[in-house]
Amino acid sequence: MEYRELMKICNDSDARLDEKDDAIDYLSEFDNSEVIEFLIKIGSDSDQDDLLSSAAGESLGHIILKRDYKPDLNFIHLLLPNAKAELLGLLKTVKPDWLL
Repeated sequence: MEYRELMKICNDSDARLDEKDDAIDYLSEFDNSEVIEFLIKIGSDSDQDDLLSSAAGESLGHIILKRDYKPDLNFIHLLLPNAKAELLGLLKTVKPDWLL
Protein backbone atom coordinates (compact mmCIF):
# COMPACT_ATOMS: atom_id res chain seq x y z
CA MET A 1 0.00 0.00 0.00
CA GLU A 2 1.22 3.50 -0.82
CA TYR A 3 1.98 5.80 2.11
CA ARG A 4 -0.63 8.40 1.15
CA GLU A 5 -3.31 5.70 1.29
CA LEU A 6 -2.10 4.77 4.78
CA MET A 7 -2.24 8.42 5.85
CA LYS A 8 -5.76 8.64 4.45
CA ILE A 9 -6.83 5.69 6.64
CA CYS A 10 -5.40 7.47 9.69
CA ASN A 11 -7.44 10.58 8.91
CA ASP A 12 -10.64 8.67 8.11
CA SER A 13 -13.17 9.26 10.88
CA ASP A 14 -14.96 6.04 9.85
CA ALA A 15 -11.84 3.86 10.13
CA ARG A 16 -11.60 1.62 13.17
CA LEU A 17 -8.89 2.20 15.76
CA ASP A 18 -7.13 -1.06 14.85
CA GLU A 19 -7.08 -0.05 11.16
CA LYS A 20 -5.51 3.28 12.04
CA ASP A 21 -2.98 1.59 14.32
CA ASP A 22 -2.01 -0.85 11.55
CA ALA A 23 -1.70 2.02 9.05
CA ILE A 24 0.62 3.91 11.41
CA ASP A 25 2.72 0.77 11.87
CA TYR A 26 3.02 0.35 8.08
CA LEU A 27 4.07 3.98 7.70
CA SER A 28 7.37 3.05 9.34
CA GLU A 29 8.31 1.47 5.99
CA PHE A 30 8.45 4.90 4.34
CA ASP A 31 11.34 7.21 5.11
CA ASN A 32 10.36 10.56 3.68
CA SER A 33 9.65 13.99 5.10
CA GLU A 34 5.90 13.83 4.46
CA VAL A 35 5.54 10.62 6.48
CA ILE A 36 7.81 11.87 9.26
CA GLU A 37 5.88 15.13 9.56
CA PHE A 38 2.61 13.18 9.59
CA LEU A 39 3.83 10.86 12.35
CA ILE A 40 5.07 13.82 14.40
CA LYS A 41 1.63 15.41 14.00
CA ILE A 42 -0.10 12.26 15.26
CA GLY A 43 2.42 11.82 18.05
CA SER A 44 1.89 15.38 19.25
CA ASP A 45 -1.89 15.63 18.91
CA SER A 46 -3.55 15.46 22.33
CA ASP A 47 -6.88 14.69 20.63
CA GLN A 48 -5.49 11.40 19.27
CA ASP A 49 -6.12 8.13 21.03
CA ASP A 50 -3.10 7.15 23.17
CA LEU A 51 -2.69 3.96 21.14
CA LEU A 52 -2.22 5.98 17.95
CA SER A 53 0.17 8.56 19.38
CA SER A 54 2.24 5.73 20.89
CA ALA A 55 2.27 3.93 17.55
CA ALA A 56 3.44 7.13 15.86
CA GLY A 57 6.38 7.38 18.27
CA GLU A 58 7.31 3.76 17.63
CA SER A 59 7.08 4.21 13.85
CA LEU A 60 9.29 7.29 14.04
CA GLY A 61 11.81 5.21 15.97
CA HIS A 62 11.84 2.50 13.30
CA ILE A 63 12.38 5.06 10.54
CA ILE A 64 15.24 6.67 12.47
CA LEU A 65 16.88 3.30 13.17
CA LYS A 66 16.81 2.33 9.49
CA ARG A 67 18.89 5.41 8.70
CA ASP A 68 21.66 4.01 10.90
CA TYR A 69 23.18 7.35 11.88
CA LYS A 70 22.67 9.49 14.93
CA PRO A 71 19.47 11.44 14.33
CA ASP A 72 18.56 15.05 14.91
CA LEU A 73 15.89 14.78 17.60
CA ASN A 74 14.93 18.46 17.72
CA PHE A 75 11.30 17.50 17.12
CA ILE A 76 11.04 15.28 20.20
CA HIS A 77 9.81 18.07 22.48
CA LEU A 78 6.66 18.23 20.32
CA LEU A 79 5.65 14.64 21.08
CA LEU A 80 3.21 13.63 23.77
CA PRO A 81 4.80 11.72 26.68
CA ASN A 82 3.61 8.30 25.47
CA ALA A 83 4.87 8.88 21.90
CA LYS A 84 8.18 10.19 23.24
CA ALA A 85 8.49 7.15 25.53
CA GLU A 86 7.96 4.74 22.62
CA LEU A 87 10.51 6.52 20.45
CA LEU A 88 13.15 6.86 23.17
CA GLY A 89 12.55 3.33 24.46
CA LEU A 90 13.24 1.91 21.02
CA LEU A 91 16.35 4.03 20.51
CA LYS A 92 17.61 3.27 24.02
CA THR A 93 17.25 -0.47 23.37
CA VAL A 94 18.86 -0.58 19.94
CA LYS A 95 21.22 2.43 19.81
CA PRO A 96 21.73 3.74 23.37
CA ASP A 97 24.83 5.71 22.33
CA TRP A 98 22.60 7.94 20.14
CA LEU A 99 20.96 9.31 23.28
CA LEU A 100 24.20 10.51 24.90
